[in-house]
Amino acid sequence: MFQKSKTTNENVEAKLTPNFNQSQLEKYEIDFNSKVNFEIESMVREKNKFQIYQEGFQIQTKAATLVKSAETLLTITTNLKKAYLVNDSRYQIETTCARNNEISRLKSNTVDAINKLSEQLDSSITELNNSYLK
Repeated sequence: MFQKSKTTNENVEAKLTPNFNQSQLEKYEIDFNSKVNFEIESMVREKNKFQIYQEGFQIQTKAATLVKSAETLLTITTNLKKAYLVNDSRYQIETTCARNNEISRLKSNTVDAINKLSEQLDSSITELNNSYLK
């Protein structure tokens, strides 16, 4: 006959708990987890693509730098070879000595030729003097 009255705490709990079905809650949780997993996988894929592109760019940059360095090294070696040829003092000294020896030889030949001509001239003058004086 008499019903038991509800306490105020039971009324509050009844109002606060919505009428959710447990299977719907699990379904929402599964959907949410799948969305989160999809977003994480897409971010990881994007990051991998970014890293791949970044590594590709770095490889291209390093290759270009390597080619430029090789060209610079080739230019430096060419310039060093030219400088060695120009500044090869032993070769320069040898060629200078050879040239000086050739000049000295030509000079001595010329001096000898002049002396012979001088002697011939003296003898010719002496002969002319002798022929006039007689």
